[in-house]
Amino acid sequence: MKKVMPFLSDDYAVMNNNGLSVGQFYETTKNLTDDYIVGVCFPDGYSQALHMEKAAKESIIIKEGRYFTEEEIELGENVALISERKKNFCREEDGNYYFTFRGTRFKVVGFFKATDSGTGSASRIFNISANALKNYSEWQYGYFDCGETSVEALSKALLNGIDTDIHKYGTKEADVFNGVISNIEFMLLLFFTVIVLVTINIFSALNTWIDGKRKELAVRKLSGATAKDVSKKMCADYFAVSCIAFWIGLCVFYIFMTLLRSFNFSESLSAMLGNTVMLRDVITAFVCITLIGCLILPGYIRRENKRDILPAIKGRFYLND
Repeated sequence: MKKVMPFLSDDYAVMNNNGLSVGQFYETTKNLTDDYIVGVCFPDGYSQALHMEKAAKESIIIKEGRYFTEEEIELGENVALISERKKNFCREEDGNYYFTFRGTRFKVVGFFKATDSGTGSASRIFNISANALKNYSEWQYGYFDCGETSVEALSKALLNGIDTDIHKYGTKEADVFNGVISNIEFMLLLFFTVIVLVTINIFSALNTWIDGKRKELAVRKLSGATAKDVSKKMCADYFAVSCIAFWIGLCVFYIFMTLLRSFNFSESLSAMLGNTVMLRDVITAFVCITLIGCLILPGYIRRENKRDILPAIKGRFYLND
């Protein structure tokens, strides 16, 4: 089982959420000991609410900004730390950055170094005492760490009519809480899923496109063109069509994103899409789509080149004698 946060001890306790709000869990565990770490993990696998202690501050490297202050924790301020890689997902206003989570805006007080060594899979860390989270109960599981007595201390604190399972990290029972996929695993899964979906869509689009080109292919074959010559011509045509379609789609998406941000239709959707379109990502997507099409197209050309010419010229239907 991978630790929720790398800086936690080998004795920390994990528990499933059985209806507690974030505020209830924090108040229950607050000040159980002099030195402790308490946090909750949300279902998306990338968001956590954490009470910052020395071990956390030594592990989470702030690249820009600062940690939560004692005053912010005491007053329950809606503040957050965000991975430096997610800075584009934040909205900048009056020199401050804001991130919207579950419909509430959190002020981003710091951007931390995006490494698995310091924060595990977390890319968003919220102040666990935040007023916006006090009544929020849709979290997946919580953790508490005060050393060797973590399980005992948490069990005693939750005795007051709260029915939940508490286990020590590393035990077989605690493995049920290890359903959070790491950033690398998730990105690989997402990458291959997108590639498969894009390939299927390009395959289908090319099949429809070739249907409209069958007569042209037959005429080129009659004129003595080789499959290689036809493939070059069709790839050039495909490149031109994909260029036009891709850039039109990009313009439509950019207009949609601009309108969404300007009229504030949905804070969560705006945060998910980000505020800018990265040129590097656009070029990468365009190269992938074009490359996949150009790899598939020659196979279509070879297949069509083996077909009889007469049916293609006459609309792909044989004449009855």
